[in-house]
Amino acid sequence: MTPIGRTIACALVLLAGTGCSRAPLAREVTPADSTGYPREVSFPDGSVIALDARPVRILPVNASAVDFLASLVEPSRVVALPETVGRYATFLPEGGWQSLPVMHDLETESVLVRDPDLVIAHSWQDQSSIESLRRAGIPVLRLPETHEYDRLREVVLALGELLDVEDVSQALVRDCDARVEALASRSSRSKATMMTYSNYGTGGWTAGSRTTFDVVISLAGYENAAATAGIESHARVEIETLLRIDPDVLIVAESDGDDPTLSLLSSDEIFQGLSAVRLGRIVSLPGRLALADSHRVVDAAESLVAAVEGILGEGSGQDGGR
Repeated sequence: MTPIGRTIACALVLLAGTGCSRAPLAREVTPADSTGYPREVSFPDGSVIALDARPVRILPVNASAVDFLASLVEPSRVVALPETVGRYATFLPEGGWQSLPVMHDLETESVLVRDPDLVIAHSWQDQSSIESLRRAGIPVLRLPETHEYDRLREVVLALGELLDVEDVSQALVRDCDARVEALASRSSRSKATMMTYSNYGTGGWTAGSRTTFDVVISLAGYENAAATAGIESHARVEIETLLRIDPDVLIVAESDGDDPTLSLLSSDEIFQGLSAVRLGRIVSLPGRLALADSHRVVDAAESLVAAVEGILGEGSGQDGGR
């Protein structure tokens, strides 16, 4: 098989592996089941949120919040979805999620019209907008960044407590733990090095330490070559640095239509200096999984393992080195 053929095969393996995501573990919760409020819940970043009653009109304002909610609650407890859900949420189950209204802006007035009793945002979102909502009397939860799997588990459990679905969140964590343990037990795994790379014609970028993709690579049992080289967060990477690191496998986030990164890697002669390009060791990971900032990093890790084993022949014990 040609290098480009191997790349396409990897994309097909990944799409096949993620096209039928696991069914949500959510259960119906009714207002009559409102005991244990008011309550305060602490999150792993040290923040504390207090609610007077169980939230039944929840408004997620980013795709990560949607990912969590889709596995924890029924859509009847959600008043709307952010417009980014179409591009970045990894999976919306059947049963009413697709029919929820979509918000095209997050201005205070637009949010107030929805009359939410809880807004779930993220730590990287605009602080001034969040404070404006709080001044209007709306409780706002800012989800902390999750750069370690253990911290991610804590977020899921804290959300379960806040939303009064502890049994669902505990079951979700047990499911993720079992899948993570299964990944760790695959004894045929080589110590291959991975590195994400994106280049849309204005320079290359990669994900180093303290990124969710570093978590994905770690859960998959591989080494993040960018982090090992001292690169932190999402950072620009010059071609000289990329050639020096020379990872065994390059990971590319799949985009709609023609992929400019894949096109550049296959057409620009300078990239032929990379072992991953010469040997066709390029994994095209669906963009939604590549950007997952929720428990869906486990899905991403499973898909990464399936694709890498396919191109390195690890299932037959083939060494992943050059």
